[in-house]
Amino acid sequence: MDVTALIVSMVMTAILPALVSSHVPFDDMEPQGDSPVILRTPNSYKADVGDRVMLECAVENLENHKVIWRKAIDPNPLTVGHESFYEDDRVVSKHIPKKNQWNLVIKRVRLTDNGLYECQVSSRLRHLRHHVLLEVKEREVQTTQRHRPDIKVTGDAYVEQNGRIYLICNATGLEHPPDDLDWFLDGNKLPSSDDGRVNIRKDVSLTSRTIVSSLEIKNAEHSDTGNYVCRTSNMQIENLMVTVLNGDTSNVKRGTLPGDNEKPENKKPDRQIGALPDGGSPTYRRTNTGGHSGSSHDSGSYCRLLVTNLLVLVVSHIYWLFPS
Repeated sequence: MDVTALIVSMVMTAILPALVSSHVPFDDMEPQGDSPVILRTPNSYKADVGDRVMLECAVENLENHKVIWRKAIDPNPLTVGHESFYEDDRVVSKHIPKKNQWNLVIKRVRLTDNGLYECQVSSRLRHLRHHVLLEVKEREVQTTQRHRPDIKVTGDAYVEQNGRIYLICNATGLEHPPDDLDWFLDGNKLPSSDDGRVNIRKDVSLTSRTIVSSLEIKNAEHSDTGNYVCRTSNMQIENLMVTVLNGDTSNVKRGTLPGDNEKPENKKPDRQIGALPDGGSPTYRRTNTGGHSGSSHDSGSYCRLLVTNLLVLVVSHIYWLFPS
């Protein structure tokens, strides 16, 4: 072998491994066998501000490898396995063994959480990556009265003693009916009583997003007077003041007597001035001098008095004309 051939052989021996390795794909250097495999999961999610969202990543044959989540534009990891490397506790890792999932959970989503996320297996195989797009938008707030939460209490504010207190509370939720509704009297919770005097009923309508409760108290007493409060599970509150009136209260007009409301046929005639004890007709005497008496007896007396006065007048006149 000449010197030239020997030199070429030595050079090829030195650089051949490097040339071969430079043309061998980096991924192929991972040992073959039960290598990790990323399974198919959704690659797009949408959420409103304030929602809780979970980005899924399923890996089979993970073995001693770890799943790393990061935002695509940020080289720093958010989570590695169970550990969180993000300064905000809203972002955590959730492992679901039965599904081989290592998911990224983001609580109380913000607009800044919008973007592309990457789930990566800690391996030299570059293809073990899964990209997920998260779209975050502002929550739509309904401004119409129909979609506003509302609560209302209706019923009589004044009830007679031994009467019935009957109140209705109607509460509407924003997206669904309130979970529950309670009644309170002067701060104390009112339950239904075993004897049936206090009865509370509830009805729920999913279509109208309302819960309706009726409160009935039979044989109302003075102790039932107070401030009745209706409160829902989401702290909607409304109240109504109820007063129980005395049972002997009657609607008497000012300036009238109790007997004035009696029917004419049941009303006894008032005894007139001068009425006789035996029920006979009384006599009335006029006070003016030119009037007539009320009976024949008075008429005769009047005539005799008149004649007497005339005789006295005539005698006086004669005595004046013919003095003795």
